[in-house]
Amino acid sequence: MGRTRTFLESDIPAVAGLWMKMFRARRSPARPSLLRYFNEVFFENPWREDGPASRIYEDDERRLAGFLGVMPRRMLFEGRPIRVAVSTQIMVDPDRRCPFAAVQLQRDFFSGPQDLSLTDGANDVSRKLWEGLGGSVALMYSLEWTRVLRPTRHAAEILSGRKPLATALHAAGPLCTVMDAAAARLPFGPFRVRRSPLLREEATVQLVHACVEQLGRQASLRPQYDPDSLKWLLDMATHKEAHGRFHKVVARDAGGRIAGWYLYYLKPGGASQVVQIGAREGSAGDLLDALFHDASAGGSTAVCGQFDPTLVRELSDRHCDFRCRSLGVLVHSRNKDLLQAILRGDACLSRLEGEWCLRFGRDEFK
Repeated sequence: MGRTRTFLESDIPAVAGLWMKMFRARRSPARPSLLRYFNEVFFENPWREDGPASRIYEDDERRLAGFLGVMPRRMLFEGRPIRVAVSTQIMVDPDRRCPFAAVQLQRDFFSGPQDLSLTDGANDVSRKLWEGLGGSVALMYSLEWTRVLRPTRHAAEILSGRKPLATALHAAGPLCTVMDAAAARLPFGPFRVRRSPLLREEATVQLVHACVEQLGRQASLRPQYDPDSLKWLLDMATHKEAHGRFHKVVARDAGGRIAGWYLYYLKPGGASQVVQIGAREGSAGDLLDALFHDASAGGSTAVCGQFDPTLVRELSDRHCDFRCRSLGVLVHSRNKDLLQAILRGDACLSRLEGEWCLRFGRDEFK
């Protein structure tokens, strides 16, 4: 029988090595950049004193067999502060033959002092584990929307992973450009980008924080930032370069009043990913037009984001597609009112609130 215990800074080399083995199929020691990143995420984050620590699972010989990362966060539920814990990077070493390691790590996580447990990057195995131990899928927040800007280029990007088509798609590049330009000029076509009357500027962290505080939707559940914690999050997002260049944009109307903000990765030749978006009442449509125009001008083929129930009409009116790529947003709470608020869509949950903005991605730390 194994045991679980608290993750310590001295465990970083072993855990990072396990991460390399599980996610990179390498048994070599982890690079210094990965070691530093584990330390920054789990021991230098702004909320490290607020909630449960990450957990280690050891086999009966006290060798590392599993890991579950935990990041405490702060949110407000019906105006009252609550403790939130975001789980990430659960992994079990198959060579250690500890069949119950994942279950015990997850049980330890759920039994922590937090009011809400959350993850937004779960696969099917993690989902079954959460549901088996009493967790739930947040269906609304598992949806994604996509606004296609350059249809032929976007289709070519999707199909480029298929080797037989790669050469043909590369040769058809100039034709794709012509066809996309023609599609964008159709007066009422689904690929035409509307001009927005809003004026945009690259924002400081302080300005983004003011927008979130003043214009953020007054849902039952919403994030609670201070300038320092928001800066830490945005710095993390900035360094996730695989998605493109990170932008913090605030939009104003002709009178200089702030209409909203959006945080997104601009990726020329690919899909731009939205991290967070918020609008003043009555300005959501113009704000989306501004976002799509900026992404199109920057050469993106599409814009994608996490579903927000409050924007469904404006997104639909602008020819966005909705689909569920995975049931990846999972929640667990002993507070039934809190859980129901999330499941009915009465929550501000963006990609900034979970693990999405962490750099534990497919293209990081190769």
